[in-house]
Amino acid sequence: MSLRTIYQKARLCSSFLSVTKKEAVWGSDNRLFGKVAAVISRLNNRYGEQRNLMRRKAFTLVELLIVISILGIMAAIVLPLFQGNLQQAKEAAAKDNLRIFRTAIETCTARNNGVPPGYPNNDPTQSPTLAAFLGGLLGPPHYFKRIPDNPLNDDFVITIIDNGVSFPAAADGSTGWIYQPATKNIRLNYPGTDSEGVSYFEY
Repeated sequence: MSLRTIYQKARLCSSFLSVTKKEAVWGSDNRLFGKVAAVISRLNNRYGEQRNLMRRKAFTLVELLIVISILGIMAAIVLPLFQGNLQQAKEAAAKDNLRIFRTAIETCTARNNGVPPGYPNNDPTQSPTLAAFLGGLLGPPHYFKRIPDNPLNDDFVITIIDNGVSFPAAADGSTGWIYQPATKNIRLNYPGTDSEGVSYFEY
């Protein structure tokens, strides 16, 4: 039972006693009435203190506006820093994945007597295919367990450029990577520049 409920019932009891205190039940002895009145007084004081404490714990509108303003300022400062660090982490991961790709292509080429991965049956006179490229890197001796993603667009699909076809001058972002077996050139297929103004395509 809450303190407020006890207080209300005690006040009802006080009202009843004030009406009946002169009856035979009480006689001339007012000591019991005095005790009840004292109890009611203590309850009144405690209930009043509880209400004052609740009022002291509550925030005013001005205090809430100040807190909201401070949080907004902190978010405006921290959020750009967080976004900048996240973008730099993606750029570093993209460079690292390119390095891994290029190392695997050079290693595979050396093991295949100078034929880069991507040609069916290791025959450079044929048109390169994505299946042959994946087979060369994912098959024995397993240069990759899986093709790395382009961290900038989370895409692992590779655009294969045929023999005699010029390598694209710019990225279109339609896939994760662009690769030409004839030149062993592999690049990020992602337009734009990094945090230092360098084109992703030129990594």
